[in-house]
Amino acid sequence: MNLAHEPTKILITGASGEGKSTYFTRYINNASGTIYNKIFVFDHQGELTVRLGKQAIPAFTEDELVKSWQNNKLVVFDPSQLFPGETENAWNFFCEWTFERCQNNLGYKKLLACDELQMFSTTKELPWEQCLIIETGRKYELDFLGISQQYNLVHNRVRNQMTELITFRQEDKLILDALEEKGFDSDSVRRLGKGEFLVRNTKGAYLKSKIDLTRPTQEHNVENRTDTISEDSEE
Repeated sequence: MNLAHEPTKILITGASGEGKSTYFTRYINNASGTIYNKIFVFDHQGELTVRLGKQAIPAFTEDELVKSWQNNKLVVFDPSQLFPGETENAWNFFCEWTFERCQNNLGYKKLLACDELQMFSTTKELPWEQCLIIETGRKYELDFLGISQQYNLVHNRVRNQMTELITFRQEDKLILDALEEKGFDSDSVRRLGKGEFLVRNTKGAYLKSKIDLTRPTQEHNVENRTDTISEDSEE
């Protein structure tokens, strides 16, 4: 294990159509092969494969997962064949499968990414497979990237492990209350325009920025996510 690894655990939230999926896919496409040697993607609805483009080749069986792991930088799992109608069980399986690969392959950074996190990491008891990723993965150089439209429904143990929280516009009071607990101002979140977002991390940084939704997915720079877009400090 690598106890010196500084984890990156990012959670993106926002109302539908505000830009969170665009941010998510740009991050993955630009991080693949640069920041991360392997990126594991849980694609339970088959949409991420389309969004990520030609480098995303979905695996539907365990044999296909192993082949993807051996040959691809992006390891995309579509559980529709192995776990029809059992999305939560599929996510738990993929968490454990990913953790085992990372546990036995040290020396480079890995990332696990998923959409609609509130569907699998609810406020009820957190499954042990997810604990492996969120609480133990850093020892094996495994980072995390997730989307949750309903941030308030994500398990508190998951929320507390995030090193960076990004929010696009939200209007739901329960979600805004949960964001306020993390230091966001509700009125500022409500006033965000399409593509605008606020970021707060565990180091105390708090900034406002904007993603250009008209640009191709592959053009977003993830190492300095605001270097080509307008930025101003949030008062």
